[in-house]
Amino acid sequence: MTLPRPGAGMRRFFFWIVLITVSAVVLAGGLELLLQTGAWLVRATGREAPVAWLADDVRILCLGDSNTYGLYLKPHEAWPAQLETSWNTTVASPRIRAFNLGYPGTNSSKVLADFAKMLETFRPDFTIVLVGGNDFWTIPVDVPPGAEPPNALVRFAERHSRLVRLAHMLARAGDTEDLVVPRGRFREDGWEHRAEASFGDQTFELGFSRGGMIGGDETASAMRRNLEEMVQRARKGGTKLLLMTYPPQRKSGYYAMANHWIRGVAQRTGTPLVNLQTAFASRCSDADCRELLFRDGHPNAAGYRLVAEEVSKKLQNLLAESQEPR
Repeated sequence: MTLPRPGAGMRRFFFWIVLITVSAVVLAGGLELLLQTGAWLVRATGREAPVAWLADDVRILCLGDSNTYGLYLKPHEAWPAQLETSWNTTVASPRIRAFNLGYPGTNSSKVLADFAKMLETFRPDFTIVLVGGNDFWTIPVDVPPGAEPPNALVRFAERHSRLVRLAHMLARAGDTEDLVVPRGRFREDGWEHRAEASFGDQTFELGFSRGGMIGGDETASAMRRNLEEMVQRARKGGTKLLLMTYPPQRKSGYYAMANHWIRGVAQRTGTPLVNLQTAFASRCSDADCRELLFRDGHPNAAGYRLVAEEVSKKLQNLLAESQEPR
């Protein structure tokens, strides 16, 4: 049986499909070459490549519990707001935008459960996590499985293509919404257990369920697994993850237990660590450190200024490394 030959109309249709496809590939290749050449010429002058040419504001997603939220303080006194203000008034380029999605009582399972949605919503360049201290007295939540990682070609393009970075910038250009996190009311029975944050048309349930003192070893192992899973999901999601320790210097308690595992995860996974224990120890004369901490160990406004300084130094180092020729 002989199949009919395609007519002239069908041949013209396929011709235009091929022509448009080839033209798009050539145009994309030309733009990529132009962007790469421009970056190479800037480096050849001995100057640092201006990140602002290649992307919009650097986005920093700040996740955790009351130590990120800014307990007892106004929103502008928490370290994410202090970091954004200080950086944008002292560092020439790039500008940053910090999103504070910390909330009192949050445990590591809650952060992990919402991790994929938060990365998709905020598309952060950096994600900074300080969590674990509440794992020992709150009930963990169910964690959905992680999304499938992008294939090797997609990951290569995201890391090396300046055209892909430009497209990423344009996709984020319309995001002008503010993140709204409700400020809890300190009542006789403690913090409210449930609240809702919003960013544009996206919402995030916040809060916790009290569970009493939960088994130490079992809880610590679960926290370690949650942190390690965050590291893996961050790498798959295209954000640079930083872990952070709690500032108090006490050798026992929830914070001390959490810090032990946070440091261990950072070391095992090669994740950048902002070690607030060390930073606060250099400024404090005793474990209570009343000039930087409230009585319960939460940073005050001056303490958060120190946190912002430590994060700023770490970010500047990471951004400088990302601009080095590959």
